[in-house]
Amino acid sequence: MASSRKDWAVKLDYCLQDSHWIIPISDGLLESLSSLLELEEMTLNVYESSKIYKQKMKAYHDQKLLKRNFQLGQQVLLFNSRLKLFPKRLKSKWSSPFTIKDVKPYEAIKLMDPSSTDPEQSWIMNGQRLKIYNGGNIERLATIIHLQDP
Repeated sequence: MASSRKDWAVKLDYCLQDSHWIIPISDGLLESLSSLLELEEMTLNVYESSKIYKQKMKAYHDQKLLKRNFQLGQQVLLFNSRLKLFPKRLKSKWSSPFTIKDVKPYEAIKLMDPSSTDPEQSWIMNGQRLKIYNGGNIERLATIIHLQDP
């Protein structure tokens, strides 16, 4: 089993404190031991501060999450994140209205497409990717070019 530097530093420190051991120690060895202990203390401080930072960032991001209450039968729009390659003016980021079939814990929403031929077809989405559909037409820009033979 491999030993770490910490183990050897603790063992050496124990040996130095024991009155039965007489070891000639040079100043260089003491300096290197103290630098090893300082490095270990610094790494522990870094780990602790990174843990605190992660906790603060998680709390900040959790505050930004919107609490949404969805009910069965409600119509919602689905955010389509894959349209980033296209310019924003060409397509809407929100897909056509879907109906909520089931609401599961932790904002998991079971959706179904009302215009689908198979009413049993459904899928589960994250509630953060949905927004309530208030009715009306979704504005979709399209360009139609009629070509003529010369």
